[in-house]
Amino acid sequence: MKVTGFILFLIFPLNLFAQVGTKQVTIESADKFLLKARYYSSGKAGPGILLLHQCDRRGPLTGYEQLAETLAREGFNVLVPDSRGFGESKNERYQDFHSQMSLIEPKVPQDIEALYTFLSSRKEVDQPKIGLAGASCGVRQAIRLAVNRPEIRTLVFISGAYSVTGPIAEDYNKLTNVPVLSMYSEQDRFGTPAAMRDSFERSRNEYSKLLIYKGNRHGTPLFAQDVNLEQQILRWFVTHLR
Repeated sequence: MKVTGFILFLIFPLNLFAQVGTKQVTIESADKFLLKARYYSSGKAGPGILLLHQCDRRGPLTGYEQLAETLAREGFNVLVPDSRGFGESKNERYQDFHSQMSLIEPKVPQDIEALYTFLSSRKEVDQPKIGLAGASCGVRQAIRLAVNRPEIRTLVFISGAYSVTGPIAEDYNKLTNVPVLSMYSEQDRFGTPAAMRDSFERSRNEYSKLLIYKGNRHGTPLFAQDVNLEQQILRWFVTHLR
């Protein structure tokens, strides 16, 4: 780990002014719904990363904007979607996730599949090297997607919540060899502490790691609490995808 940290220290100045190509893309789900996403291209061949936002998100931002640019500058090709009913991913029928949860949630698995297919089929994405990060409900989505995807090499769980005896926990049983970086705040009110401890304790990968924060911040607001967290996530993906 010390050697890796030293290498990263040398890399950062070299890539500080690297050009990141960003563009909005439209991705069609199985029912023809059009998902909007932001694609951050590193401009060269490299691993792919899908960042799934939390469901208590409000407003136009996903919370991943700075992290996505940082990852792209370091050679990763990153997809940051607006989930159905959020941001730009709306139409006449699907307007707001929070008021249409029962209508939208059954569509989420097919949407995530469409997003993953888009990312993994990009010619610049090294298909055997793909990582997922999810915040809050994005953790459940990441677990569902990763179960039958051996090319997904690593997972990052930011304040994920799931029942430790439910179907998501059963799916996670198939992923315990995958290195996972899990994190939560001690006073999180969404059942996160139990789930994130579970994800770490059941992992059989010796490199899995658990970060615990004071307070009650949930999901990507943890980036504001720990100014080094985005760099930790970057180092995690460098270690496990290169």
